[in-house]
Amino acid sequence: MPLKVQFKLILLFFILQLVFGCASTKSPSQISYKKEYKAYTASEEIEHDRIDLQLKMTNKSTINLHDVLYLTLKQNPGLKIAAWDVRSKNHLVDQSKLWENSEIEIGLENFGAKTYSINLTQKIELGGKRASRIALAKSTENISAWDYEVKRLEIIIDASKQFLNSLKIQKIVNFLNDSIKLAEESLKLAEIRYKAGAGTIIDVIRAEKELDLIKLDRNKELNNLKLQYRILASFWGDKKYFFNNIEGEFPIPKNIPDLSDLISKLTNNPDMARWIFEFESRKYELKKLKTENIPDLNISLGYEREVETREDIIGLGFSFNLPILNRNQGAIRSADVDLHKMKYLKDQIELKILNDLNEAHKRLQNNMNEANLLNDKILIGLNKAYNESKKFYKMGEITALELLSLQSELIETKIKFIEVLSKFYMAKYDIELLTGDEVKIGEIK
Repeated sequence: MPLKVQFKLILLFFILQLVFGCASTKSPSQISYKKEYKAYTASEEIEHDRIDLQLKMTNKSTINLHDVLYLTLKQNPGLKIAAWDVRSKNHLVDQSKLWENSEIEIGLENFGAKTYSINLTQKIELGGKRASRIALAKSTENISAWDYEVKRLEIIIDASKQFLNSLKIQKIVNFLNDSIKLAEESLKLAEIRYKAGAGTIIDVIRAEKELDLIKLDRNKELNNLKLQYRILASFWGDKKYFFNNIEGEFPIPKNIPDLSDLISKLTNNPDMARWIFEFESRKYELKKLKTENIPDLNISLGYEREVETREDIIGLGFSFNLPILNRNQGAIRSADVDLHKMKYLKDQIELKILNDLNEAHKRLQNNMNEANLLNDKILIGLNKAYNESKKFYKMGEITALELLSLQSELIETKIKFIEVLSKFYMAKYDIELLTGDEVKIGEIK
């Protein structure tokens, strides 16, 4: 091929590559909740991904909330899926920036004995197609990045709730162990009175029954605790747990934040923040569909060589579709309707979030009031009454049934107190999930 022809082909191809579009979208802000814990992120290349087995901390028999969050954010399978989804969308953004491949056609007449030809065709996207495609891909990337942040928040809350539930059951087990000692003391008193002729065998049988029931409850809770340990370990991908004790306390709450202060934080709600990027994505989708209404330009550059006459022929051609019958109008109208519908979705999300916050705040208030009433008044009175009842029973002034009734009421009330505190902190975590921020009240330690 003559040098002049080669130069023209190269020049035309270079000009085609200079036609480009640009696009940009906002990057999602991160949820600041528990940012002191580093979460799993996908590596640049798949082959560099590895699991750090040192994170298992198998030499520890006792774990606390810090350990649970540390392990969970490093090893949770669901968070890893979200992280790799972000990486996948990164590559799709790169793909959206690529040009369509040029087409080359080679023709030989009598296998090149008389004539041979070379045609190069390049599609030129017009109307901002490339720019809108890149913007849509970046918007989808932002949604996946935000989904990762939301998943991180949800996993922290779920792991904290599971830790809370495990701690609650463990405390109930410990309390039932103490209650067994109380029941054994009551049984011993009944046996002493019976041997002394001051009591009946019925008192002994009732005391034995009460002791057996407490032991049965303790064994049930022990089985529940083992199950909770397994569930907790599953948050960082372990099929079995390496610990046998939960370290933590339930501080008794004395005050809670005002509802109005919590409502002001709802702008950081993950669902609302995600809606912004989803709405942005729908706008870019509509814009992309509108650009498809504009026909693309196909430029062809051809070279033909007559072997016998040694004549060179250079041809330049242009072609494009005529948008007469199909102007993509149906898809555009559908996308426009979907975009309009997103505004009502926002209202729906806002109302649901507000209702959920009101409900969680009510639970927070009710559980705090109940916990303080149980701790400051009811339990104090029951403990005093039970201690006095043991003295009266020894002196024969009350029956064994009355003593066992007070003992049973004391045990039930203490278990209820633990459960009320647990419900209070469950409500606290629900509020933190809604606001994406910590609620500054008693912390589990």
